[in-house]
Amino acid sequence: MSCCTKAKKMMQQAFNKATDNKSAQIEQLLYHDNLIVDAKVEWLDCTCICESKNHYKIYPGNENCMVNFQSKPIAFWDEKSDCFCRLCARHTREFKGALKIDGFEVANCFTEYRCHSWNPCCSCPCSQPVLTVLQGKDVVGTIRIPYYVCGCGDKANNCSIMEMDIHDAQGVLIYRISGNCCQKSVWCCPFKCWGCERTNYEIREPQNKGYKQKGNDDEDIESLIVGSIDNVCKECPEEFLTKSDKFQIDFPKNSNVQQRLLLLMATIYLDYSQYE
Repeated sequence: MSCCTKAKKMMQQAFNKATDNKSAQIEQLLYHDNLIVDAKVEWLDCTCICESKNHYKIYPGNENCMVNFQSKPIAFWDEKSDCFCRLCARHTREFKGALKIDGFEVANCFTEYRCHSWNPCCSCPCSQPVLTVLQGKDVVGTIRIPYYVCGCGDKANNCSIMEMDIHDAQGVLIYRISGNCCQKSVWCCPFKCWGCERTNYEIREPQNKGYKQKGNDDEDIESLIVGSIDNVCKECPEEFLTKSDKFQIDFPKNSNVQQRLLLLMATIYLDYSQYE
């Protein structure tokens, strides 16, 4: 066996080992039925001339949503962007980021620049943002902010402050995330530390499993609430002075690792789209 052949074989073995390690790390999402997604506090962002990259630490969830900073995060998510786009384009900018578990980059996501609004009724129907989630070069699924003429999408939630459709790799709708505007925390933000601690977003599963998005068309879908995403209160100084947010995800029962990965990415995209 030549030296070149041996080198190729060793490189292939190293590649296979790294791939197996990444697969093993992403499986950790199955060990936790709920997670806390905590954004890094950037005090420089209090000024209008500074806009830092978004960084998140993902912790195992608990009942009171308190982060134990003595415990080790199970994952990290880091944004990849330049300063000019963050200052000038804000939430319409090109959005990229990578999820790391135990030092391995297990997944990444991206969306191109889009002229859109986080509110479905104000979003441009010709420029809907689509967040693509990848594991390596394989597409796990997409996350879309739908367009509605009057903001009344899911008929179970006619006063939506945010909706996101989560599609699998085949384009089939698997979840819809929706939040109702008739919540105290929506109207008293940023005063969440005084009795308005949570903004709830329901994770709904369509009963029509065969629904597949076609262009920009949409239709009413019978759905069941199977989980939730909550924007929860941080410490009062952080709520008043920074844009740093904290979320709790309660995963649907029997959801697989790819579905949990999509919901985790959707939570980060929700923070970027609505709370940036």
